[in-house]
Amino acid sequence: MVTSAITKRLCRTKMEKKVLEHGVVIVATGAYENKPKEYLYGQNASVKTQRELEVMIYEKDSKLAAVKNVVMIQCVGSRDKERTVLQPLLLL
Repeated sequence: MVTSAITKRLCRTKMEKKVLEHGVVIVATGAYENKPKEYLYGQNASVKTQRELEVMIYEKDSKLAAVKNVVMIQCVGSRDKERTVLQPLLLL
């Protein structure tokens, strides 16, 4: 994990350049996807992880056309002392 206290960043758009002030930047790599046991994950096909949804969107999965509501459950497993990686769950 890399952290930085840099508070300014140059952002470029087609029309202009501007400096944005922001807080700490944290870049974490090498994590693995949490496959939780809660919230019917693995038992109900409508329950997906954030990564699974990303793949469905990227691949333009036809199942997404019927989705009218999405519920995101953040920090699944955050109270589990054995877990070190948190993953949001989506109910499609």
